Amino acid sequence: KKYHVLKKTRFLKKHVFDCTCNSFTRGKKRQLISKELDQPLEDVFTSFDDTPVAAASIAQVHFASLTDGREVAVKILRPGIRRRVEKDIRFFRAMAGFVELIAPATRRLRLVHAVDQFAYISDIELDLRLEGAAAGKLADNHREDDGIHVPWIEWKLTTEHMLVMERIEGTEAIADEYRRTWARMGLARP
Repeated sequence: KKYHVLKKTRFLKKHVFDCTCNSFTRGKKRQLISKELDQPLEDVFTSFDDTPVAAASIAQVHFASLTDGREVAVKILRPGIRRRVEKDIRFFRAMAGFVELIAPATRRLRLVHAVDQFAYISDIELDLRLEGAAAGKLADNHREDDGIHVPWIEWKLTTEHMLVMERIEGTEAIADEYRRTWARMGLARP
């Protein structure tokens, strides 16, 4: 029993909590940004850090400086991500329909509907202009609140595939709590 728990803990630590995504190549990233900007990257950014500060399943984030000196974070969708997500959704939809067909009792779960909802949410997530709009709405809602700062969006540079926003410094309160929890459990973090 104890071995089973340890095995599951190691699996979670390795495959869930330590999940990292590979960066896409420097050339590919610069090509994508130049295409989104419709001009060379160097005409917009005086500096651009090719090492991502964050990389996730659909996008990665880089720090840069605009020609006017402002520091920004640039979020770029992964190349071909929309096509991959749409392919996965087609598979999920087919599987959900198949399960509902062969196991009629599962129809009450509305699996196909759940996949359709996932597809709708994914479509929103794959348009970074919508993320920028949500940030703008959040900023409007908290304009009078001195305790909340929402980064500004550089709309002239934001597209469906790229979001350029104010770079802000912050604390990793959640990450610190996460590390303390792991320490209390006696699990070492790399």
